[in-house]
Amino acid sequence: RDKYRLENICWISDMYDQRIQWAKDFLKDVFLAGMTTSGRTESINSFFDGFVNSNTMLNEFVVQYDKAIESRRAAKEEETSRL
Repeated sequence: RDKYRLENICWISDMYDQRIQWAKDFLKDVFLAGMTTSGRTESINSFFDGFVNSNTMLNEFVVQYDKAIESRRAAKEEETSRL
């Protein structure tokens, strides 16, 4: 708020004060298998490990995301073929 000088705009201040409740509403219909926030973060970090880092630009992220998905699919196919 302070960075953009929005503290005097009432509805933005009210929304900011209520931000803790946003996630519950947006995720109420999403199944998360009982994972904690830190567990989900670790899972996401593990998924992207070796593909992106904190210096990855957005356009490169999209390319690397596709590579991460393809890698995950290939691993699943290989796992399935061994069964």
